[in-house]
Amino acid sequence: MEKAQQINALLFGHPTHENKAGNIQDITFNEIIEYVKKNGLNPPHSYNRNSLSDGFKFYEEDGIWYCASQERGRIYEERTFANYNEGLEYIVKILLKLSGFDIR
Repeated sequence: MEKAQQINALLFGHPTHENKAGNIQDITFNEIIEYVKKNGLNPPHSYNRNSLSDGFKFYEEDGIWYCASQERGRIYEERTFANYNEGLEYIVKILLKLSGFDIR
């Protein structure tokens, strides 16, 4: 499995199944961050405050980056970041944690 496919599985798929099969190889956190910087976060991750979709939100307003989760129209655990890189690292860590993948 190519690294791009592995990263997509980790961030947006069901990586624990693939990881058990031995398909997830050594990937660094920096490789994942660089991949997301180049390719963006796939839906259902929202890039604006007004999205009605449930899931994670990661967007910028007035120079501040926001990361939050939304369920049934309610916003939970909203965090703010001074810059894109800090916010991106936070949301990627959350997605990796949810996937069950322990990256150090």
